[in-house]
Amino acid sequence: MRDGLILALLTLAAALVFHAVFPRYDWRVAEDGITVIVIDRWEGRSQRATFAPDGSVKPSTVYVPF
Repeated sequence: MRDGLILALLTLAAALVFHAVFPRYDWRVAEDGITVIVIDRWEGRSQRATFAPDGSVKPSTVYVPF
């Protein structure tokens, strides 16, 4: 029982370290300040979203380079 708990905690700690070192998502704000680009580093996909003045979001389709 105790060994399983220790193994689970070590696995959780390793997953947190892995996620901190290799984050999945990166996002950038365009120069106009109303466009956000989200990049999925693990799969190479990206998506752009534009914010309207009323606060609504208009997402584009997901771009897959290959």
